[in-house]
Amino acid sequence: MFSADLNGKVGKFDINASLSVDSGSCTALIGPSGAGKTTVLRMIAGLHPVDSGTIKFGSEVWFDSSARINLLPEQRSLSGGERKRVAVARALAREPSVLLLDEPFSSLDGDTGALLRSLVAEKVAADSIACIVVTHDPADIDGLATTTVRLDSGDARMLP
Repeated sequence: MFSADLNGKVGKFDINASLSVDSGSCTALIGPSGAGKTTVLRMIAGLHPVDSGTIKFGSEVWFDSSARINLLPEQRSLSGGERKRVAVARALAREPSVLLLDEPFSSLDGDTGALLRSLVAEKVAADSIACIVVTHDPADIDGLATTTVRLDSGDARMLP
């Protein structure tokens, strides 16, 4: 189980996001452009400051503002993908505990996107990876996500 309770600042608004992702499942993080979705991924990865909160994978604490724990990005068992096919393949080859994907299939043709989406979903389930995908594409939500969180002006809300 991966969990993050994040509070921080980005631009003119605050980020207040709580996420829980079971191992072997994927949560879609959706919302309008500029809502803070990529910033949330960057916070989880340790690439954007978090003012307060926690980030945990199982019993491993990556960030805890109260306990003053903040693992460096390279100490966190995660992988991110932003350069489409090659990045997704590299990310999965690292056998991460947590997979962060930011619009991973956005510029791919329909067939290639569907194939990669299917392969990622299979790998996430087979290897018990907790996955968070930022997307605007309903096909990503339908093909990957078991839960969906909507982020708007920094505030996160789980959708039914």
